[in-house]
Amino acid sequence: MNPVIDSLSRDWKVCKVNIDNNQPLARHYRISGVPTLLVFKGGKIVATHQGVVPEATLRADLERLK
Repeated sequence: MNPVIDSLSRDWKVCKVNIDNNQPLARHYRISGVPTLLVFKGGKIVATHQGVVPEATLRADLERLK
């Protein structure tokens, strides 16, 4: 997913977190699988994706949530 995330970061704010190094954050957001993508708007989670997701799908979701 790294190339997809890097591509998305050109158009949106993106933050990658290594949950092995940040387990309290992973517990807080109840992340049980990798990769997990959380989309925030106004400080709240508005979409969640688990597993590998095509870039086109993610872009469509992000555009819809603008």
